[in-house]
Amino acid sequence: MFKNYFKIAWRNLIKNKVYSFINISGLAVGMAATIMIGLWITDELSFNNHFKNKAVIAQVFQSQTMNNTIGTGPAIPRPLEFALRESYNDNFKHIIMASWEQPRYLKFGEINIYTQGNAMQEGAPEMLDLQIIEGVRDGLKVKNSIMISETSSKKLFGFDTAIGKIVKVNNQDDVMVTAVYKDIPENNSFSEMDYIIPWKHYITTQEWLEWAKDSWDNNSFQLFVQINENTSFEEVTSRIIDVKKDADPNMVQYNPQLFLFPMEDWYLRSNFENGVQSGGRIENVWLLGVIGLFILLLA
Repeated sequence: MFKNYFKIAWRNLIKNKVYSFINISGLAVGMAATIMIGLWITDELSFNNHFKNKAVIAQVFQSQTMNNTIGTGPAIPRPLEFALRESYNDNFKHIIMASWEQPRYLKFGEINIYTQGNAMQEGAPEMLDLQIIEGVRDGLKVKNSIMISETSSKKLFGFDTAIGKIVKVNNQDDVMVTAVYKDIPENNSFSEMDYIIPWKHYITTQEWLEWAKDSWDNNSFQLFVQINENTSFEEVTSRIIDVKKDADPNMVQYNPQLFLFPMEDWYLRSNFENGVQSGGRIENVWLLGVIGLFILLLA
């Protein structure tokens, strides 16, 4: 019976070649477009899946009011770290101060590369679960040290071991390589972080950082945290929301409100309007998803 159905279908296809070609081509193009859209959506939704602690990692954000407008962003003052460690440390597994990602020259012998990286505190490799190829995970404990990515290691040292080698940073500071970690994949935050220098080294090479440690109005830093398993972002936010204005009465005029912005939202839901989270790339995901479904149905 199925053989007869197949013969009849084949005769109809041959009999109406142009019509059959249009239908089959339309279906093929529609399915191909839908598959491509589906792959893009899958990639977007998998952003930051590289980090096993993704569900408990956040960045400290703040909203402030200026000229009757509420602005929201990740820039925070340095003394916030000390306040969190002193009064709210039980809520966190890691509190990590960091500079903004910036390019630096790394030099070894006659080889000089220009690459992006951060200054971060000691717990960063554990929080981000960096995969150590050689060296030690706690390499940032050494003040004049540096941890580099696999790509940076190959550029500087080829296939030789990098551990113990002395690298000159910006042709000024000599630091020792204490670890080499696997490159962080592209569809993740920190994917361009090809080196990490210790926060202790960073603050001793920048004179302005000394007075910044007591300045609540100098929002020049980043602060990443990993909360403990027995709490939530909402609970911790409710406890720290007024830390800044409680610490410095001069801040009250700006009504600064601190909150934890989860890593799960960094990429897809990063837009804020007047202090309220208002979407982001997730809107494109929904839009392309609807378009893909429409194309498939139409085909």
